[in-house]
Amino acid sequence: MTGLRLAGALIALIVAAAPAAENFPSRPVTMMVGFPPGGPTDTLARIIADAMQGPLGQPVVVETLSGASGTMATGRVAHAKPDGYTIGIGQWSSHVASPAIYPLDYDVLRDL
Repeated sequence: MTGLRLAGALIALIVAAAPAAENFPSRPVTMMVGFPPGGPTDTLARIIADAMQGPLGQPVVVETLSGASGTMATGRVAHAKPDGYTIGIGQWSSHVASPAIYPLDYDVLRDL
């Protein structure tokens, strides 16, 4: 009987110490766009963000950070906490050409 009590006590401690799982998403999601507002990539991002809000149950905020062929916004995504709350949209120039030509402070294959 003592072994059962000990096992029960251990299980109770483990369950009490386990962190509560957070439902995803529990706050707004940010979508980074590396091109100017009103352009085709920004327009597409806003259409996608609008469609994502219903299934996610949270707002999807579109943030534009244009410059350097989209690599500034892509860098913000690459350096963000990897929790799924910062996502990005880009195109060939921001995700293929510029990383192949220019030295960047992130690696598109490893960091995205």
